[in-house]
Amino acid sequence: MQARELAPTVRSVVDSADESTGRRGLTTPQREALACAVRHGYFEIPRRISLEELAAELGVTHQALSERLRRASDTLAAAELGVDADSSAR
Repeated sequence: MQARELAPTVRSVVDSADESTGRRGLTTPQREALACAVRHGYFEIPRRISLEELAAELGVTHQALSERLRRASDTLAAAELGVDADSSAR
């Protein structure tokens, strides 16, 4: 068997002591909104729950929930793709 050299690549570093953001830079409200959306089938096709119904479940307006989900999606996509979400065109 031939030995191979491995070259690890660090894609992100997260301060686990920072309570304002969790893994991948999500805020607690963003993480909770995403978890609830997944549990209730919001991302399924067809959706099992509407944005308005999901917002009522979380006790927020549908506008606030939409913003949380969009910001969370942007943060996760940027982390996965290795780009800076703050510098993307909006």
